[in-house]
Amino acid sequence: MTPGQRLTIPTTSDVIAVSCGDESITYTQLDERVAARATALVADGFGAGDVIPVQADRSIESIVTF
Repeated sequence: MTPGQRLTIPTTSDVIAVSCGDESITYTQLDERVAARATALVADGFGAGDVIPVQADRSIESIVTF
């Protein structure tokens, strides 16, 4: 995603989007986290088409990253 591009979320954005263990987040929270991650990557100089290696354990953050 790029900054300014947002996920298409269901009308009821308080629906759980991702659960992992005891943690879960809604579609709105997922959208906010993804947008923040994209903004941080652009601020670090990454752009569309750049390949960014990622190593992550299974978690909600890994879903946000991918």
